Amino acid sequence: MKKKLLLGKNNFGTILAIMAVALGVFATGALPRQSRAMSAPINTAPAVASATAYLQSKPLNPWSIMALAAAGSPASTSSVASALAASASTSTAIGLEAPILAMTAMGEDPRQAADGENWVSDLGNFYDGTQIGDTSTLNDDIFGLLALTSAGVSSTDPVVSGTRAFLLNNQNASDGGWAYNTGGTSDTNTTAAAIMALLASGSQASDTAMVHAAAYLKSAQNTDGGFTYDPTSQWGTSTDASSDSWIISAITALAESPTSSAWSTPSSTNAVDSLLSMQEASSGLFQYQPGSGQDSFSPITTSYALLALLGKFLPVGIIAPTATIATTTPSAPTSAPAAATTTISYGGGGASTVQVSYRIEGPSGDLCGGDGSAVTAIDILADASSFCGITYHVQQYNSEAYVDRIDTFSAAGANGWLYLVDGVKPSVGAGDYKLKASDVVIWYFGSGNGPTPATNSSPSGTSASGGSTSTNATTSTTITATTTLQFATSTNAISTSTLIGQVLGASTTTVVGTSIDTGSTSASGSLQTLEQTLMTLEFRANNCTFQFNKNLRRGMDNSDVKNLQTVLDYVPTFVAGGIGGAALPTTGYFGNATEAAVIAFQDMWNDKILAPNGMTTGNGFVGAATRAVLNNLCTQSSNGKN
Repeated sequence: MKKKLLLGKNNFGTILAIMAVALGVFATGALPRQSRAMSAPINTAPAVASATAYLQSKPLNPWSIMALAAAGSPASTSSVASALAASASTSTAIGLEAPILAMTAMGEDPRQAADGENWVSDLGNFYDGTQIGDTSTLNDDIFGLLALTSAGVSSTDPVVSGTRAFLLNNQNASDGGWAYNTGGTSDTNTTAAAIMALLASGSQASDTAMVHAAAYLKSAQNTDGGFTYDPTSQWGTSTDASSDSWIISAITALAESPTSSAWSTPSSTNAVDSLLSMQEASSGLFQYQPGSGQDSFSPITTSYALLALLGKFLPVGIIAPTATIATTTPSAPTSAPAAATTTISYGGGGASTVQVSYRIEGPSGDLCGGDGSAVTAIDILADASSFCGITYHVQQYNSEAYVDRIDTFSAAGANGWLYLVDGVKPSVGAGDYKLKASDVVIWYFGSGNGPTPATNSSPSGTSASGGSTSTNATTSTTITATTTLQFATSTNAISTSTLIGQVLGASTTTVVGTSIDTGSTSASGSLQTLEQTLMTLEFRANNCTFQFNKNLRRGMDNSDVKNLQTVLDYVPTFVAGGIGGAALPTTGYFGNATEAAVIAFQDMWNDKILAPNGMTTGNGFVGAATRAVLNNLCTQSSNGKN
């Protein structure tokens, strides 16, 4: 009964009363790099654009903050801070979970909330040794697990591992689903959220619990392709937009396509078709059911739908991992006057962003790099935070923003975080420096004399090995090799030397000796073939012996992930090139940087990974096809073959 009161349209006054306390019973989404391709092409772009415009016209709530961030149209920092300050409540677990998910979707650290609270620690305090928050509900445990995972809390943390065990123990054996209330009847929305929470914190799609949960969701599909909240409800089993959205996101999280035959009816209808039919053409909002029109819950319903149509799943963002829930907020640098801290700032107000390149250099090497959009030099840190999974902290001194920490490196004494634009140190603060298109921004940790590497180097500086030696370069790359690269240029009528230079991202390339030993491999005349050949050589040079027998995904923390990071690091120029050619940290944690590297690997081997599965771009999920290529490369390496 409680479930129907939460979502039934005939009891909407009750819904609003409950939502006012709970901040939204069901909430969440997923990272821009979590997108999955649909197996059957459906043009969702118009629906996404109009839903985005609708949400931008409405007051913010935690779910619309997540959806807009996932759509690449994040709200301003000040408006987000105000909305979250108004919605967060430290008196209940559920009152913290949605705001935490919204903050991490924006790349911000909920340990440094606008109200001065450490929301992650506050949420952890609701754990009673077995479960989070209200002992009569599972909902706050599910979203508590999602929130803590999004904040980078390790799967080995006792609150995370204990909550996981509690959820698994409360899966209904009769149908494989989860209920909103402990011991209650299963419903599709809670089950979909539980699937995403467990996958994000370490479960795999092939686990028995996930297989049974997916079967329960499939049993709730209606003949129109859509889904109902409770297939056994006495209140009716009609399709609704919220159920469609939650289940589409869960299917996507399981690395399956919601438009595939497995998730379509005999008449070839599916949940995506069903969901699109519930969008109101004039406003862009998604109705709860066809013809129900707009109501006070429409912005949240539309947020669910936007995340689903974007191919997203929960959580929207995961910030840099930590071992435990509690962390210490860095102290202010000794060289700066005391001041109140503020949350991370995007800056720039309503000004138009421009495309720039960037690199962030720590005391001992690159932390992140790539291309992004920003207004000011300080804004680019938000892109880095989202893309590479690093955190940063900004303090306000008088009227100027001061970056006192990036990743784990805090300003102290004479050393702090400085920035360059096109190799020049500007005379104004990073928050006031307006960037131009194609600027190159370098943030570095030092005393003001510039970063350790050459300051004019490109963020995509490469490190490549094609034989016995290699050199790090930005304007030229030297490859020493021993025999001959057989490369036909009938498709690309350019020299092998120029082609290698393009692959390595260098403007000039010198091939020393004759060229590259390809063994029995014959390059076929495309950049992709050359890239694959060079990668194969790198695996051979490193004598890879790893075998990957389990699926891997973002949020996992184990030795298999560490092995994956090790092999991807064989070729940082190619695989981690999206983060400036920097080496991928071998931490064992599958974060944003690892996902980006996997996507680049999948794109490079698209003929063997993507095309056979009807995909055009990588998704960052290490499934059977990706594992097969990795295992083949390592097997060839250990056998000394190509």
